[in-house]
Amino acid sequence: MGIEKKVMPCPQYIVNSGHGLHLYYLFQHPVPLYPAVRVRLQRLKLALTRIVWTNETSYFRSRPDDDRRDYVGIYQNFRMVGSCSKIG
Repeated sequence: MGIEKKVMPCPQYIVNSGHGLHLYYLFQHPVPLYPAVRVRLQRLKLALTRIVWTNETSYFRSRPDDDRRDYVGIYQNFRMVGSCSKIG
């Protein structure tokens, strides 16, 4: 995997949701979302998505063959590891 080859940073959590693996990266301190910071954070997430999400790992069949990654912005909702789910 890319973590062992040092192609990507090691996530703090790796979770199997039943729909695939999810990688969680935690910052040591809160990140203020000033406009310049937002742009850099979005670029970081985009770069990580390009590294992690390949056609060999998973893809959307409905997307064009040249890029089937799921690009999601930095404001994507998620449930933190260890928190309660909607079913308890």
